[in-house]
Amino acid sequence: MPRVPLLLVMLILALPVLLHSSQVRASAEAEEDPGQQYLSLEPAMVTNFGAPSRPGYLKADIVLRVLGGSDSREQVRHHFPLLRHHLLMLLHRQTAEELDSSEGRKELRQLALATVQQLLEEETGATLVDDLLFSSFIVQGGAR
Repeated sequence: MPRVPLLLVMLILALPVLLHSSQVRASAEAEEDPGQQYLSLEPAMVTNFGAPSRPGYLKADIVLRVLGGSDSREQVRHHFPLLRHHLLMLLHRQTAEELDSSEGRKELRQLALATVQQLLEEETGATLVDDLLFSSFIVQGGAR
């Protein structure tokens, strides 16, 4: 039997073993390093803001980037009501001027992240969240 076909047959027979071992290695690495997961704070945050004589309305969809595995995600989910309350109060305190500028929205995002991290640190002893994103941000009305 010629050498080339024999080598080809041996490679074909070894292929399933090689594929299986690489899949086992990849799944083991995924279990060791759960990485980061995104959690949506649902439903969307909706609140009024601004002066009582001319209120504005704000709707924001917020996504949290959670560090760690399923235990971290469950801890963050468990504290969703507390996080929602404090974030709604933070959004409510904003002014139209702050929400109209991109710099003001960036500052709000950083303040919201710091609020979430502080609350989780107090409740769980760990930060658990390393970023907060607005997946939508809609502002209507308000004193201008």
